[in-house]
Amino acid sequence: MAFAIDFGNGSLGSCTNATFAAGNGGTYQCDSVTITGAVTFNAGQSAVVILSRSSIDITGSISLNGLNGGNGATGAAIDTNGAIGGAGGNNGGSYLGAFGNDERNGRSGSGSTPGGGGTGQISVVFSGAGGGGGGNGSAGASGAAGSGVAGSGGSLSSSLTGGSGGGAGGAGDDGLFSYAPGVGGGGGGFLTLRSATSISIAGTLNANGGNGGNGDTRSGGGGGGSGGSILLQALSGVDVNGTVNLGGGAAGVGPSANAGGAGGVGRIRIETSGGSNINTSGITITSGVSIETSDLFTNSFQGKLATGCGSIDIDNNSGGNQFLTFLLILILSLALPAITKLKHKS
Repeated sequence: MAFAIDFGNGSLGSCTNATFAAGNGGTYQCDSVTITGAVTFNAGQSAVVILSRSSIDITGSISLNGLNGGNGATGAAIDTNGAIGGAGGNNGGSYLGAFGNDERNGRSGSGSTPGGGGTGQISVVFSGAGGGGGGNGSAGASGAAGSGVAGSGGSLSSSLTGGSGGGAGGAGDDGLFSYAPGVGGGGGGFLTLRSATSISIAGTLNANGGNGGNGDTRSGGGGGGSGGSILLQALSGVDVNGTVNLGGGAAGVGPSANAGGAGGVGRIRIETSGGSNINTSGITITSGVSIETSDLFTNSFQGKLATGCGSIDIDNNSGGNQFLTFLLILILSLALPAITKLKHKS
């Protein structure tokens, strides 16, 4: 099926670093885009969609990184929020120790494939388990068990989405004191650049996951958030000779064989007319990230871009839709001569 592609209305004119200085997420309607310095979109914002009616040229940097999880501390009755995801990314798992002894487990991160929380316990000698890393372009790693059950790593994502958060570790106890765990790192953000002409990236794009927080004495480490996602769409071509960082966050340290799991890497997808004129020969990219390419007009990812922590779903019926489009064109072409003849008679 051929998609109608929206390149915006250009209402913001020529967009530069100053256009994005506030760091807000959402959709930007530009006539052209030139970024020469550092642009950072604030964590916790919605996904970033930059539309341009002409070229997009990046010689500076764009960053949508997830934040690092907080470290554990003495005293299990502590509430600690998970780290915030980058713009369009998802938050890490939290620890709600103040709710009582039945709440000593770490919470899972958020997102489509988050890391799980590790189990915890106090009032007995116990090493809380590590939280799992969030998944996206690759699976996150599971935490280490300690005395409990480790948080599982998030799986490989089946959709283009903001990074998933890592899970929090579990609380621990050494017989003298109890300890709150490290919490999960935030997932990397979701960036879309779409041009009616071309995209050139000679600078740097960052959508890394945040690190998991470290455990304290007997508490588990938090899982790292996964790397986020980048979608580049242009009619005439895309040239990427810069750096693309989509790394997963590091695992939080576990002092008692109870570390968290590292986050999985992120994803990048490039779409042009016919899937041609894509040059990535000079790219420097996070190890383990595969560059996905496709035709802009008949691509398998639907054009419903995220404005929050959403995703672009896979369309597995593009072949059937293309056939229906062809059939409709054929019927109209056969009927047009007869319609024209009738109009002349009238």
